[in-house]
Amino acid sequence: MHMWFSLKEGINYDDVFSPTGRLTSLQLLLTLCHLNKFKIEQMHIKCVFLNSKPDKDLYILQPDGYNSHQPYQYFILNRSLYGLKQSPRCWHIELKKTLTSIVLTPSLTDPCLFYLKDKHKPMWLFFNFNDLVFGGSWNKEFKTRINQYFEMEDLGQIKYALGIRITQLKDCISLIQDKFIKNILEEFNLTDCCHTTSPLAGSSKSFKHLPTKSIDDPFNYRRVIGLLQYLVQCTRPDLASATYFLFQFLEGPKDIHFIAVKHILAYLNSTKHYDL
Repeated sequence: MHMWFSLKEGINYDDVFSPTGRLTSLQLLLTLCHLNKFKIEQMHIKCVFLNSKPDKDLYILQPDGYNSHQPYQYFILNRSLYGLKQSPRCWHIELKKTLTSIVLTPSLTDPCLFYLKDKHKPMWLFFNFNDLVFGGSWNKEFKTRINQYFEMEDLGQIKYALGIRITQLKDCISLIQDKFIKNILEEFNLTDCCHTTSPLAGSSKSFKHLPTKSIDDPFNYRRVIGLLQYLVQCTRPDLASATYFLFQFLEGPKDIHFIAVKHILAYLNSTKHYDL
């Protein structure tokens, strides 16, 4: 067994930061592939942490049930395990090294965006942890090569990434977050709420001077505003005005502000089928 809580900074690990793919990088890849009429595909890497090695010598106790003539002997860890603080960083370094060896070039703006530097067979690749999204004229060759390094699951044409359902059509790419919206409504028990036709009821000025009670625990208010902001960035610009107005009350939200948030969620329940 390994006891991740016993790891000490500077002794068992140093850096732990591991970047995640940016939404703008995924949008760039989708745009470039659509303009060039390239098929966008997706692959999933299995057991990601086991593909990388720890950056420091770590020792673990023998697992229960393992028969050994030396039961008190420690084992040295040869692979990163889930729960180790440095495992995500070690995996990112391993994947970056592998993609570079496949002759892909990392972007200077996003460490999770790569491209093939060949004008005759261009390809772009975006990854988020263990999910790869790629498109270009080199897809088949890339899949052959990446399978030589990792155990892969070929998911075919892109369907889902970063909480967005993506449909590549002949003349456009459709982006929708109906599942993401459904999860929000379920979390706040609003799946059966009344439908509305606008994200914000009344004038925004009417909220500023209403005498209402402050919310005891503003966590849920702040959480739902964060979720709404992500929707605005991805697929729902129609929520921008209402969301950014309510954003200014994060420090001391009142009941009236949470009612306004629920109104936005009711609007989402009416329009969760909207795509971009």
